[in-house]
Amino acid sequence: MSTVAKAVSLLEVLGQGEPERTLADLARSVDFDKATTRRLLLALMEQGLVEQDGGSRLYRLGIGVARLALMREAQFPFLRTAIPVADALAARTGETVHFSEYSSRGLISVHVVESSKANRVAVPVGETLPLHATASGIASWLLPTVASWMPPWAASWYPTPRTR
Repeated sequence: MSTVAKAVSLLEVLGQGEPERTLADLARSVDFDKATTRRLLLALMEQGLVEQDGGSRLYRLGIGVARLALMREAQFPFLRTAIPVADALAARTGETVHFSEYSSRGLISVHVVESSKANRVAVPVGETLPLHATASGIASWLLPTVASWMPPWAASWYPTPRTR
């Protein structure tokens, strides 16, 4: 595993579950020794991607992660487009609505409007959904077919069709 992959795995662990973690817990979660984990955390802290609470010594995601997310949204305004659509669809149907973006690892849930119904689907923001096992994933596989009859202005909202 490359150094970058190791650092990203730490960021992913910090983004799931408890908002703050100890060095020992992080090392155990990613199966690295404490020295490697600490060295990676220090490098991530230098870039603002991880912060450490001075009192508790617990680690958490840093403001640099939000900065990168804002930079991406400025370049590719998916959320700005998706949120009003999701809100309107949820209000009209009373159902949970979630929007995901395609990545090579699956669909990443980027926005969810929860239904007020007791029986509903829970889709955590940031969750990677497998393409083969979800309705959203199957729909994304159909995208090249759908894009062929879509009006040109709508087709620009979707990623370039990919080969299977």
